[in-house]
Amino acid sequence: MATVNYIPYQRQSAVSLGKVAGYVSQEEKAQDRRTGKKLVSGVRCSPHFAVQEFRAVRAAHHKKSPVWFYHYTQSFSPKEPITGPQAHQLAKEFAEQAWPESQVLVATHVDAHYIHSHFLVNAVCYESGKMLRQGPRTLEHLRDLSDQLCMKYHYSVLPRERPKQGKEPSTREYRSMEKGQSWKLHLMVAIEDCMASARSRQDFIRRMKRRGYGVRWEDGRKYALSCRLWCKAGCETPAGAGPCCCRR
Repeated sequence: MATVNYIPYQRQSAVSLGKVAGYVSQEEKAQDRRTGKKLVSGVRCSPHFAVQEFRAVRAAHHKKSPVWFYHYTQSFSPKEPITGPQAHQLAKEFAEQAWPESQVLVATHVDAHYIHSHFLVNAVCYESGKMLRQGPRTLEHLRDLSDQLCMKYHYSVLPRERPKQGKEPSTREYRSMEKGQSWKLHLMVAIEDCMASARSRQDFIRRMKRRGYGVRWEDGRKYALSCRLWCKAGCETPAGAGPCCCRR
């Protein structure tokens, strides 16, 4: 099964674009051990010159937006019988359909015990020059598309049921999500990423701790999982409770 996540950035620039592209394209992460092939491709761009092409499109359309790119991941369960090249082929098809007017750098990492792909999407559409926009339902749409492709190639899908009772995010929360400032989104991405890669409960707790979250996991409680966020000064506060005491 595969899950799609959005990776937010509080600030973006030409420098951060280059750094992220360099990270996802690392040979030691993206090289398939069996074939020796580097699993990095470009959709409507060259994988070797994606950063330069992203910047050229931005300059050609005279865009000054603080948003330079969007970064997503598609992660498969360690139990999924899929190879790196198969995951990369699926990732390229996913990128073609998910962002039909955009340049996308696609890189599949096979160095971890689970296979996952990165998508670095130019925020400026290469032909129209329009800015690529994200809405409240963007991630849900991308996950649906990922599920459709997984079923097409006979891979399992993650069952996702909408809660019968739940509070919708406010307009302010949606705006925070788009800016990469939502604590809910940061926590959601951290939990899903750590869940996908953890080998045990204790491994999950350790991985969350490295991201700055203290985790309390007790099966007998109504809500088995609770998280607390540590700031750099060592203060501890429930996730989403607002600034820690040292900043109030």
